[in-house]
Amino acid sequence: MPKKKSTPLIGKIIDFLFYTVIVLLILSVPALWLPRAEALVAAIVIFCISAGTIIHVSFSSSQVKIIKKSPYHQINYKLFSPFALVLSFPLICYLLNGIEPRLFVGSSDASIVDFSAFTFDNIIRVVLWDIPEIYGLSATAISHNVDNLLISSFIFLFRTLIGISLLKMLLLYLRN
Repeated sequence: MPKKKSTPLIGKIIDFLFYTVIVLLILSVPALWLPRAEALVAAIVIFCISAGTIIHVSFSSSQVKIIKKSPYHQINYKLFSPFALVLSFPLICYLLNGIEPRLFVGSSDASIVDFSAFTFDNIIRVVLWDIPEIYGLSATAISHNVDNLLISSFIFLFRTLIGISLLKMLLLYLRN
């Protein structure tokens, strides 16, 4: 049985940086030249595609490759989708806040950086099983309006997808 050829670390770093830049460009360009509603639609489409990909990869046994040009340019869905999800979430929250400010508490003059901290705070809560929330610790002053079912469901979906991605990565790590 032939040995599986592994990608060198430098190739993985190049792949990560390349696809991160692509996702940042995809997310920033619509926000620059489109009105707020159209940029929101573009960000939600990216979020939904990433969410669908995470769910598909998490519950299927096949390892589907997106790009296979050389050993240095290999990336698969389970690595790319969580990054697209994490990069699109603060943009969606920022744009939703501009359209309807009552969706978030403490966000009257919040910028995209503040919503990036809000995203980081939600990821930390997923990783640490809501321990920071129990003790009242938060990385940002922004929180979602729990009375609004739409934004509560959106944040629940984000946390669930991040949890599924982390669990899948942990299981893959333990299997290898």
